Amino acid sequence: MEEYIVDQVFAWYERIEREILDFSERVPLTIENETLKTPRLISCLMDACGILDSVFRERIADDPVQVNGKTKAKKDCTIKDYAFLHSSSLDLPNTRSVMLVSPPRYRCPFAPWKNLSEETYIPLSWWQTYNSLKHDLLSNIQEGTLGNVLDALCALHQVLARSPSLIPILMRRGWFTPGGFEVGYILRFAADNGLVKQKFIVMTRLFAVPDGFKSTGEYPKQFPERIEELMPRDFIHRPQFAEFLGKGI
Repeated sequence: MEEYIVDQVFAWYERIEREILDFSERVPLTIENETLKTPRLISCLMDACGILDSVFRERIADDPVQVNGKTKAKKDCTIKDYAFLHSSSLDLPNTRSVMLVSPPRYRCPFAPWKNLSEETYIPLSWWQTYNSLKHDLLSNIQEGTLGNVLDALCALHQVLARSPSLIPILMRRGWFTPGGFEVGYILRFAADNGLVKQKFIVMTRLFAVPDGFKSTGEYPKQFPERIEELMPRDFIHRPQFAEFLGKGI
């Protein structure tokens, strides 16, 4: 994508996130509230999924593309095709985001894609909601719950954050901090998709997730399964991340 378009994707994400955070001043983003029907936020879900669909499609290098032995035009690819094309390279099924709302908890919007095969494919519930709303908004408006909205935005955040080619934009938007590393060093690895000796946190106001750089076995590729075992010192991050978790840097 052209740099201007990529930058607009990030700006759009940030607008969605601001709207959700504004909503949270009246309705806390707690687990208990995730089943609430939130008609006001349906546009956030639709926008997040619409952008994600475009980003997934743009990541497809070939047109037509081979998916599970079938040849498809890039424009005809579906979310199921994206699962087979992108979930492994981005390690999406194993990606856990810390939701920066007290108490700390994970969101794993792509977890159903674990053990992926033609026979075991499990649809993403929040994406099914998006499709239902897209085809008949009024009949399906009650499916627009807070939990579905949060999963959709978290999914978009993960795909953007775990794409090494987007590191320059992530830095520019303030999502990615190089810590004590020289910026040019980080950008060279981003350009080459090289192997780095440390892992970084990509963080916005609502979510934090590990970057998508290849790494050595010395550093964790993902957050541990139990959030209680997450140690900020294993990652390069902004001080606010450790402060939120209440753990030493």
